[in-house]
Amino acid sequence: MDFENFLRVERDEGRLVRTFILHSRSPAFVVEMTTDTSEPTAGKAPVIKSVRVPNSLFGDYHLYAAALCQAESFCIASAAPAGGYPHGRNR
Repeated sequence: MDFENFLRVERDEGRLVRTFILHSRSPAFVVEMTTDTSEPTAGKAPVIKSVRVPNSLFGDYHLYAAALCQAESFCIASAAPAGGYPHGRNR
């Protein structure tokens, strides 16, 4: 899959890691996902907490469905390896 238009931002809040996936091209949106780090998450997909889209005068919200599926795939593909990063967070 082509993920060049996606950006991952993580915010560590104790046992929860808030992950924001930004789609920079049209249709632009931000998806907030949470991952519970207290249990092994191997094979578990992140939970979508919120989706933020700009207001659309024409109601073009159907364009977000395919991009939202790509955002979830990007979140899983760009997750930290099982042992974590060797030098802390992704630099």
